[in-house]
Amino acid sequence: MNYQAIASKISKLLSVQLGSPSQEELENLAALDPPEAVLRFYEQHAPNAMIQIGNVRLQTIDDLIEENTNYVPGADLRPHGFITFATTICGDAYCTDCSELKSHDPPIVIMAHEVSFEELDRATILSARKRVADNLDEFLTRFLSESLDTEPSYPE
Repeated sequence: MNYQAIASKISKLLSVQLGSPSQEELENLAALDPPEAVLRFYEQHAPNAMIQIGNVRLQTIDDLIEENTNYVPGADLRPHGFITFATTICGDAYCTDCSELKSHDPPIVIMAHEVSFEELDRATILSARKRVADNLDEFLTRFLSESLDTEPSYPE
């Protein structure tokens, strides 16, 4: 997918620059083993600061790494195939969902930040997924139009 058009719209709307990150940032991002779509987007259109449209925040590479290694729910969800790359203003996590199948452009789900996923079994974690977009392109389009679902589901 060519993310140039959506990146240009985000840049114009918010008067922010999206561009190529440093080699070190890319290596750190790649170490998380994110889906190909996330790598491609951030290789060319990485935000140099957090970008907020409505109640959703698209993270920088550094914040994305912190979210998936040191913060919850991202750090608890990553071992189960989820990579957090955006959040709501309340802290709920938008994640790529490779929990069942590693895909180059997986669906995007929202996961609640109030849930302690570390203590849950895999089936219960999977029951908390709420799909918000079929892929990263659709997520970014909905992000730009402020039409993303911001209410997560909770485990059954």
